[in-house]
Amino acid sequence: MRKKKIFKNTFKTVAIKCHRYSIGVGYVVVPDGVDRDLFVAKCLRTSRVSLYTENGDFMDRVPVNSQIIQNLEFPETHKELGSAVLFSVIPKKNKPVVMFSLLKHEESQILSEGEFFLEKKTSDGIVRIGGRTEDGVINIISNSSASSKINIISSSSDAEINLKSKGTVNVDADGAINMQSYDSFEFVITNLDTDIDTKISYSAGSGFSYEDEYGNKIDMTQSGTVVTSDKISIGSSSSSEAMVLGTTFLQEITKNQIFLTTLKTAIEAAVPVPLDGGAAIKTAIVSAISSLQIGNFANILSKKSFTE
Repeated sequence: MRKKKIFKNTFKTVAIKCHRYSIGVGYVVVPDGVDRDLFVAKCLRTSRVSLYTENGDFMDRVPVNSQIIQNLEFPETHKELGSAVLFSVIPKKNKPVVMFSLLKHEESQILSEGEFFLEKKTSDGIVRIGGRTEDGVINIISNSSASSKINIISSSSDAEINLKSKGTVNVDADGAINMQSYDSFEFVITNLDTDIDTKISYSAGSGFSYEDEYGNKIDMTQSGTVVTSDKISIGSSSSSEAMVLGTTFLQEITKNQIFLTTLKTAIEAAVPVPLDGGAAIKTAIVSAISSLQIGNFANILSKKSFTE
């Protein structure tokens, strides 16, 4: 049987007299004189690669399984070797086929039992998924000289993405943290000691709602804002100023208004008596206001601040 090799820097081939090994190890290569990016793109599109074998043979357009080709690394230049593969030659036709991808010497980054990783690396960046059973760590890493994105997408209308932890969930960003919903959102924090929830929610068309374990409640709707609490104050915990209790204030100011109105009416209606020194007027005024209460504003402030 005869085999072919690349002739210099062209895609022309010439026959050489020798027999291929029926099975062997080869390395992914990029031929000299070709555009590296175009060549790699064609390899990925056609599931065909070029190989140099350990005995110096060159094989072009070698078929590769679509799953295997995802794990192959292409070299940056024709002077370097890419991923190692195990190939087998089909009998009679003398055509090689890639069977498995292999690791080159000391290429593995697995350092302990129970560790795994999937990795793709180029000169522009690296993406990796890896983990270790020893400490229960799973890492999803994306580093690029351009921009990096990690997407978790489900397009089903009834899709549900769950994130659950019995410990802490941390979100840390140097830039903005953006969340978007077209319908509603709800945060629920449960006090494990009392089993009482604090809820913060918003629903499109209904508005915002806050309700905590202390009985404080805020509802913000199209009609306005309603605050339910007897502990509201303005200011910090050290300089808080209790808000005025509206109903109590109205009751006390109404008492003063009635008192002053009655006093004014009594004065206007009083009839002076000659030579009594004003005693008749005094008696009329005292009689008119003796049963009235004067407003007491000592109790119109909220007793506690919101922070207490």
